[in-house]
Amino acid sequence: MRCIKKPKLSVCPNKTTKYPPANTNPLDHINAYSIKHSNGILGISYDGYIVHKESKDITHFLILREYYTKCEIEKNLQQIIDEILCKNKLCKARISVANQMGIPFSAFLIPEDYPSMNNEKSAYIIKDISNCCDFTKSIFIKSDMNKFINFIDDFRGGKYRKKAKGLNSANTKFECFLANNDGYTPFPGDLDGLLIYENKVLAILEFKTHNLNTPIENQYLGQYGKADWRRIEVLHNLKTKLDVPIYVIFWGTNHSKIKIDKVTKIGKIEESKVVVWNDFVKTLLSMINIC
Repeated sequence: MRCIKKPKLSVCPNKTTKYPPANTNPLDHINAYSIKHSNGILGISYDGYIVHKESKDITHFLILREYYTKCEIEKNLQQIIDEILCKNKLCKARISVANQMGIPFSAFLIPEDYPSMNNEKSAYIIKDISNCCDFTKSIFIKSDMNKFINFIDDFRGGKYRKKAKGLNSANTKFECFLANNDGYTPFPGDLDGLLIYENKVLAILEFKTHNLNTPIENQYLGQYGKADWRRIEVLHNLKTKLDVPIYVIFWGTNHSKIKIDKVTKIGKIEESKVVVWNDFVKTLLSMINIC
C-alpha cells in the first residue's frame, strides 16, 4: 500500500474552470522518451520556489506532498519519507540543483485534503534536505497552517502587499486555501521543468497550455499581455545563475503539434520550432545540442 497521494490537478472548492484540468504535461513525455532511449536525461520539477519580494532572489525550493490518512503517519513515517525522497529517482537531482544554486530544499508533508479536512492529523516541514536517505542533518518540524505560512513569509521577506489573484485549480486544497482564503501568502509558484544530465542542469522549461482550437503555431509570448513575459522575468534570475536557456513549450491535450521557443534574453525568441508530438523530445534535445 502506497502512502503518498499522486499529485492531481483538480478544481479548487467553490471555483470553476472553462476546461478540465490536464493531468499530463510535456515533462512526462520527456521522461518516457529518456527511459526508452536510455539517454540519462531526467526531467524534474519543483512544486514551489520562493522568490524574495525585494531582492527577487530565489531563496528556497519546495516539494509539497499529501499522505493518505489511512496510512497513520506515526506508524508509517519511514515508508512515507522513502516514497517522497529515498526511493524517489528525482530526489538526488533536486538536491543537486539546490546545491548548485546555494539555496535550501525542503518538503511540506500534509494529510490529504488539508486544511479543509483532516486538520487534526499531523503535518510536517522537512527542512534543509541535503541527502535523500540520511536525514541526520534535516530538520523535522511538526507544522500547522500558521507555521507553513510563516515559513513561506520568512523566505519571501514578508507577505504580499496585495492579495493574490487566486487559483481556480491546483494539485492540493492546501494551495487553493493559501491563494483563495489567505491570499497574502499564496503557495510559491511552481517550476515546470528542468532538464538534468548527470545532475547538471541543461535547460529550464516553461509550459504554456493552449486549450483553444486555434493553431498551436500561432501562440507566442506576449499574446496575453505582459504577464507572459513577467513569468519569464521571474525565471530569468534562475536562468542567470544556472547559465542555461529557457525553452517555452506551447502544448495542449487537443493539439497534434507542439511549439518550442528558445529564450536567451528577455523579450527575444532566439529560435522557434513547431513539430508533431512524436518528434517533440528529439527536437527539443537537438535544440539543446544533445543528439
